[in-house]
Amino acid sequence: MFLLRRLRSYDVHLYMQTVRTAYFSLELSKGLNLTEEEQEVIYRSALLQDVGKMQQNKTDFLNHPFYSVELLKSFIQDGLVDEEAILQHHENLDGTGYPLGLCWESISLNV
Repeated sequence: MFLLRRLRSYDVHLYMQTVRTAYFSLELSKGLNLTEEEQEVIYRSALLQDVGKMQQNKTDFLNHPFYSVELLKSFIQDGLVDEEAILQHHENLDGTGYPLGLCWESISLNV
């Protein structure tokens, strides 16, 4: 909750986008018949995927997924969020995404 409040105070539009993304991620995970535990992990991951934007500067935008993973390391270790989902949430199927430029099967289903 602390990170979400901090994100809201940092940028309310980013916060609202994050809440919408989390809602749709949860609905998709339900549609995929994932377990409740898997749904919760995906929901939390979507809520927190952009917290790294609070640590970046404007010229370092493409690396915010790495910052998010670093900030969420303890949540990742506890299994509360999915590291791949956080790191890969801007990857595109055709490989034009960032930060890793992954494509198709290389991208986690949890993204």
